[in-house]
Amino acid sequence: MDKRLEELLGSVAEWRADQAAMREGLLAVQTRISKTEDGKLEEKYRGELATIKASMAQTENTARLHAIRVFNATGEKKVSDGASIRMTKTIVEQSTEKQLRQWALDNMPIIMRVDMKAFRDLVKLGVVPAEVAYVDEKPTVALKRDLSAWLV
Repeated sequence: MDKRLEELLGSVAEWRADQAAMREGLLAVQTRISKTEDGKLEEKYRGELATIKASMAQTENTARLHAIRVFNATGEKKVSDGASIRMTKTIVEQSTEKQLRQWALDNMPIIMRVDMKAFRDLVKLGVVPAEVAYVDEKPTVALKRDLSAWLV
């Protein structure tokens, strides 16, 4: 396994644990506030939680980018026990919808009216020329929800 990816997953696990602890603290403060009206402490917790969320998102993004680098280097979809790659397909339309409809009407004579969902299904099957529309496939990273094994 890639050492840098494992370190990043550990960081994600730590941020997630911090976020969970901060949420618990916020809930406790909110419960107290409903009894005491101590809004300053709630504001402090909300600010800290927002900071943790932003840092966690940045760390997760870094881990995902590194996982894609590992995948690109190795071709292995299981880049770690805590992260795996799935390929995401996206249809890339090379023209406006009006032009796509016209192409379909011109090149598929049995069509009376273009159903864009059916047209996109044909793109996925490779029936439509790439100059018109094609399927682009990119790796997407899925991080495990439970990364507690990476906590030190």
